[in-house]
Amino acid sequence: MVTLFAVWLGACSDSPADLPSLKDIAGEYFLTAASKSFLLKQKGNGKLPESKIHFAANGTIEFLELPDCAVNGFGDSSGKFLSGSGKWELENTDWGYGITAAIERGGTMERGIYHASWMLLSGKKAPFKLKIRLGDPDQNEFLIYEKQI
Repeated sequence: MVTLFAVWLGACSDSPADLPSLKDIAGEYFLTAASKSFLLKQKGNGKLPESKIHFAANGTIEFLELPDCAVNGFGDSSGKFLSGSGKWELENTDWGYGITAAIERGGTMERGIYHASWMLLSGKKAPFKLKIRLGDPDQNEFLIYEKQI
């Protein structure tokens, strides 16, 4: 029963149906206008710096000015923005394809593993969007990043 439920969730997602190429994922992603509005109105951020996620085809990732509500586990915002870098890899999850990021020391983002169910690919084909889950999955809150082409 659990397996059927997991398959059903993946089938209903807006994730790519087929394994995307690293080339299709690599690039720079920026917050959508709707996500910026959400941060200002729902999360109480006063001012938003340009937030960007950069994926390199060599497997490195860099987060610049990531809203803190994306990483604190509860979706709460204190108005801070974090940066960090490390390695990334594509994984298949119960919700579709996602990115696992291993963040290294040296930035303001906490060092550690951010599992693929946290940052999901959205869209059936390239260019993809990224959906970063905020807090409790039942709240269905995400920040959406679009790839700059």
